[in-house]
Amino acid sequence: MSIAENFKRVKSAIPDNVKICVVVKRRIVSEIKEVIEAGAEDIGINYIQEGLDFYTELGELAKTVNWHLIGHLQTNKINKIIPFISSIQTIASYKHAEALSKRLDHQLPVCIEINSAFEKNKKGVIPDDAEQIIRACSTLPNIKINGLMTMGAYSTDPEDMRPYFRHTKQLYDYISNLKIDNVELETLSMGMSDSYQTAIEEGANFIRPGRTIFV
Repeated sequence: MSIAENFKRVKSAIPDNVKICVVVKRRIVSEIKEVIEAGAEDIGINYIQEGLDFYTELGELAKTVNWHLIGHLQTNKINKIIPFISSIQTIASYKHAEALSKRLDHQLPVCIEINSAFEKNKKGVIPDDAEQIIRACSTLPNIKINGLMTMGAYSTDPEDMRPYFRHTKQLYDYISNLKIDNVELETLSMGMSDSYQTAIEEGANFIRPGRTIFV
């Protein structure tokens, strides 16, 4: 199957309310061009410089899609990402949120990254600390908290991921019900190539496949 056919296959197999954020880590411009022309509206980047290079090389086509940072936010590269990014899904501390807010001259949607597996070597906010971090970040003037994102502990078996997705959905519902000012959760970003179907079953409305589209 071609890239376009793979994208359309994934899209046809998921509910209409679920967005596909195509992860383009280590891809080439021609591949990204093909998936955009096939109908992709959301592109996920792991590395700021790589994303900027893609955005520049794609020219006018790059402006037709939304660009989401799904990798680590490096504070020393914030100025590079601001001109083209549509959302940042990996806010994992008040420090990073504050640094971003200070450099923005407009309000940018962000997701709080949840370390749902409580892994010490992974970035993200552990669920127990999520409310505190969200309340703190919600006071910053130039960011809008509109979702949660999680990775979960990696496994080749999607069923192993289910508890992490379920826990994050429960947290998503809890935070939504708190009605915190400047917090309007709309995005629950969970699931990648091997696990997006399980993530959707557990409530994800924003999935991040990459390899399954570009194989």
